[in-house]
Amino acid sequence: MGSSVVGKFVGVIALIVLAFIVGIVTADNTKSAAMVICIVAGLIGVIAMGKNVWMSLFILVPIGQAIPIFYVSLYFLLVVPILIYWCILVVLGHARFTWRKLPGADIIVLIFMCYMATVIYRHPALDYVTSGLLGLKPDTLSRHFEYVLCFFVLIYYVTFSCIPFERKKLIRVIKWGVLIKLALLLCMAIVKMDAESAGADMLSTANSGMRVRFSSFHTFALNLFIFAYASTPFLKLLFSPIKLSCILSSVALTLVSGYRNSLAQLALLGFFISIIKKEYLMIVCAFIMCMATLVAINTRETINLLPYTVQRTLAVFPWMDVNPSIRLDTDDSSEYRVVLWKWALDERTRMVDDYMWGDGCTVKASDKQRHLRAFARYNYAILTHEHLAHLGEWHSGFIAIMKQLGIAGLILVISAHIYAFITAFRIARALQGTPLLTYFLIYSYTLINSITFYILPAETVTFLKHLAAFSFLKVFYWIAVEEGRLIPNDKNKRYVPILIQQNVNESAIH
Repeated sequence: MGSSVVGKFVGVIALIVLAFIVGIVTADNTKSAAMVICIVAGLIGVIAMGKNVWMSLFILVPIGQAIPIFYVSLYFLLVVPILIYWCILVVLGHARFTWRKLPGADIIVLIFMCYMATVIYRHPALDYVTSGLLGLKPDTLSRHFEYVLCFFVLIYYVTFSCIPFERKKLIRVIKWGVLIKLALLLCMAIVKMDAESAGADMLSTANSGMRVRFSSFHTFALNLFIFAYASTPFLKLLFSPIKLSCILSSVALTLVSGYRNSLAQLALLGFFISIIKKEYLMIVCAFIMCMATLVAINTRETINLLPYTVQRTLAVFPWMDVNPSIRLDTDDSSEYRVVLWKWALDERTRMVDDYMWGDGCTVKASDKQRHLRAFARYNYAILTHEHLAHLGEWHSGFIAIMKQLGIAGLILVISAHIYAFITAFRIARALQGTPLLTYFLIYSYTLINSITFYILPAETVTFLKHLAAFSFLKVFYWIAVEEGRLIPNDKNKRYVPILIQQNVNESAIH
C-alpha cells in the first residue's frame, strides 16, 4: 500500500516536471524535447514498476547493448537510476539488498578498480563531456572515456550483485531481453549498412583504395550464431531448417562484413560452444565442410564473382586465390600492425615511457583535435605509422594495455580473463541441456572468446566492458546453484535448494 502511494505521488510530480520541461524545450529544439520526454517517461516507467524494477535491468541492458548511442555505452547509464530507485525503496522499507557471492570475481573487480585509481592519480585527464560542462580546456584528455567508464562499471557490477531477483520471473525476462536484443541488432545492422556505404563513397574521393565494409553485421552474426547453435543439439540441428538457416546466415553475414577478425571470432566461438556441449563430431564435420567449400570455390573464375567484402574476409587464408589488389590491401594492413607492435616493444622508439606501470589512458588535446579535423575532412593522408602510434591505435589488446596500464596492469587483465574463462566454462557446462545455456552465452561470450582480445583491436575501455560482464557470471552462477546444477565454492557437499530441503524434512516428519 505504502509503496503504491509513494509511486503514484512521485509519478504525479514527475508528470508535472515533464510538462514544464517539454514546454520550455519544445520551443527551442524538437529533437531535444523528444529526448527529454523519453528520459522522463523512462524514469516514470521505472517508478511504476515498484519492486519489479529489477526486470528492467534485463530489458534495458540488452536494448542499450544493441543501440550504442554514447561511447560510454547507454546501458551503463540506464543502470544508475534503477540503483538509485532501489535505494529509495530500501530506505522506505519496501525492498532489501542482498549480495551474490562470487569471491574470485569480487576480488578481481576490487583489485582492478584500485589499480585504475592509481592510474587516474598518476595520469589525470578530463574527457570532452566533463571539460565542456566545466568550461575547461585541458591539455590532456581521456582517450575513450576510460576514467568515467570505471565509475559506471563499478555501479553496474554492484547493481547486479545486490538487487535480488525472483528466479522464475528472471528466466522469462532474460528470454525476452535476448529476443529484443537480436531484433534491435538486426535493425541497427540494416541502418548502419546504409551509413557505412555512404561513408565509403565519400571517402573514396580521398583514398581510391577505400571500399565499403559492414562492421555492423559482426555483433548480430555472433549473437544469431549463439542463439541457433547453443539451443539445439547437433543431430537435431541438421534436421531443423530454421536453426540451420540461422547458422548459415550468421556465417554469410560474417563473410559479407569484410573483416577477417570477425571470421576468426566466429570460428573460435563455434569451437568453444562445441566443447561445452561435448559435440566433438560437430568440430570435425564443420572443419571438413568448410575446407571442402573453400577448395571448391578456390578458382579465379569463382573467386572473382564474389563481392569485395567476401574476398577480403577469405584473404585470411594465405592459399585462397583472391584478387591480387585485395591480397595486397590485406597484407599491407597486417604489415603496418606488425610495424606498430615492434615500435611499441622497442624502448628506443620512446613510444612507451613506462613499461611497468603504463602511460595512462590519455592523449594530448592538440593531437586529438588534429585527428578529428582530418577525419571530418575525409583526409586520411595523416594516418601514418607515427600518427597512429601517438593516437594509440595499436590494433592489439596486448600492446594497448601494456601502453596504457603497463606490465602490472597487463598481468591483472590476463589473470581476470583466465578466471572469467574458467568460471564461464564451468557455468556453461552446468547449464548444458537447458535454455539457460543460450542466454548465458549471449551475455558472456566475450569472456569465453577473450583470447581474441590480445590479437585484435582492443584497449582498456574494451576490457572494462568485459569486466562488466562479470556481473552475468554471478547471476547465472547462482541460478545454477539454486537449481542444484553447481556446488557453491564454499560448500564441500552438493548444494540442495532450500525448497527441496523443506519437502524432505516434512516427509521425514510424517
